[in-house]
Amino acid sequence: MKVTYFMVSPGMTGGNLVIFHHMEALAKEGINVQLITPFGIKNWAAGTLEELFKHSYCPAYNGIWKYAKKVQYVLRNHAPGIERLAMNWYSGSENLISSSSSVTRRLVEQWTPSDITVATHSFTAHAAALVSRKSNVFYHMQGFEPWFSDDPVFQSISELSYRLPLKKFANCTWLQDKVFALTGDKIGLVRPGLNHQVFYPRQSQKINDNKMSGDKKIKIVSYADSRPLKGWAESQLAMKSVFLRMGNDLKVEWEVFGSTNVSSSEVSVRNHGFLSHEKLAMLYSNADIVFVPSWFESFPLQPVEAMACGAAVITTRIGTEDYARHNETALVVEPRKPESLANAIIRLIYDCDKREKLASAGLAEAKKFTWDQSAREVKAALEIC
Repeated sequence: MKVTYFMVSPGMTGGNLVIFHHMEALAKEGINVQLITPFGIKNWAAGTLEELFKHSYCPAYNGIWKYAKKVQYVLRNHAPGIERLAMNWYSGSENLISSSSSVTRRLVEQWTPSDITVATHSFTAHAAALVSRKSNVFYHMQGFEPWFSDDPVFQSISELSYRLPLKKFANCTWLQDKVFALTGDKIGLVRPGLNHQVFYPRQSQKINDNKMSGDKKIKIVSYADSRPLKGWAESQLAMKSVFLRMGNDLKVEWEVFGSTNVSSSEVSVRNHGFLSHEKLAMLYSNADIVFVPSWFESFPLQPVEAMACGAAVITTRIGTEDYARHNETALVVEPRKPESLANAIIRLIYDCDKREKLASAGLAEAKKFTWDQSAREVKAALEIC
């Protein structure tokens, strides 16, 4: 059996890593797995995922694209401003219709007969539809893409992809219900997993002096991303309110990880930048509170990773319903309401018992999600016996 995945860009992002885990699981069962991007092809043998983590490279870049990617890495490490300018120029060199058409054409031209073909983005869904007479085609949806952009053309392309003659499955129940309401189609469910050999509490137990004392430090960790929908502006407003309202009652430290430049922040914050999974697990484990303030998500990994490391989590409600239940496994707040976020943070700062109960319940909830469970779900969704 041959399974081909279509992907727009094979960077080491959260959504792509989910796909990579699924391809690895299929390859380990002896299935011929192939990844096709607009930039090349990668034949995915068992063990490829470990190599990606070991060498930190993006697969499926061939020919001139492979060298262009190397140049991008050099610029990112030594001249990030130039890298951003180059990427903005490349992204803006084609309008969206031309870009979508170009992606579709490159994917279809490289495709070879496959028993199963899986789209992973709205642009790749159109390519999968074009080979639907020769292959059993599926669409693995990892977000409600019409909300990703204010551009009406992108929104139209994205919404159209849900109406194509593809068998669809979503990565969370919220997205499953959202697309069903839009199309009336039967939507499968394939949830991501976690590597519990990495994401686990790095302390044998919470230190007893977590009970609030005059010199106790409360460490707050959050994800920082410059894209508005990730809630960085709301994070800053919420933490500004927290610091103002706390005064000198307690020492609060705020640390972030991700892609945002925090130099313009009006409050004290330490930025760790991008972290390896090992270092990220350490950061989560040492946190009293982890919050993720996105406007919307679709099974975001950061909250459940933090739960798996024993942190008390605050998150927003759209797309986290599979594991975040308000007042049980997390505090769930409305998106785009920084004062509500600040109130939740302050509540957990002062209520140590609640913090510990959420951390304990969240840890138990996170253990339900494994890559073995996710592999079983993707095999069922792809109708692989």
